[in-house]
Amino acid sequence: MNNSIKILKAPSCGRYKNQRGVVLILALTILMVLTLVGVSAMKTSSLQERMSGNSRDYQVAFEAAEIALRAGEDYIKTISTTADFSSAGANGKYVARIVTSPGAWELESNWTSGNTESVTLANVSQTPEFMVEILDSTYGQIDSLTPGGAATGVVSLFRVTARGYGKNPNTRVMLQADFGKIM
Repeated sequence: MNNSIKILKAPSCGRYKNQRGVVLILALTILMVLTLVGVSAMKTSSLQERMSGNSRDYQVAFEAAEIALRAGEDYIKTISTTADFSSAGANGKYVARIVTSPGAWELESNWTSGNTESVTLANVSQTPEFMVEILDSTYGQIDSLTPGGAATGVVSLFRVTARGYGKNPNTRVMLQADFGKIM
């Protein structure tokens, strides 16, 4: 038995001597391009997720404002006189605005001074609120068209303005509705 180990050498060929690592550079370039595509896809996905969250928060704010708007309309349905409306806006009730001055809803101080009515609602950053302006206490006269009908009287015209907030306090929606009532 022969215990000697033979070392084999690869034959030297001319084809390996002329290579300069082009495959390595090409592979690294492809890897870099794939990395850039992956990072771009992650950024796009993150942006779409934020846009979706903002859209949902806007929808929450819109629904909160709509709830407050309906509460203002329900309030108008319950009143029988406009005597408690004032220019100071006690409890969110304001007199008719003058054409040359801004409406009560346009002044931020009216919203922040507590001269609004609030609606209790969970899962929002701030409670939705509304104010009612009486635009014209004698807007028109309604006469019943049917014999014995109850729709007769003076129509008062109101404007209900409501603000709702989303979960983010910077998401705010304002809605308005004009509302006529026979007084």
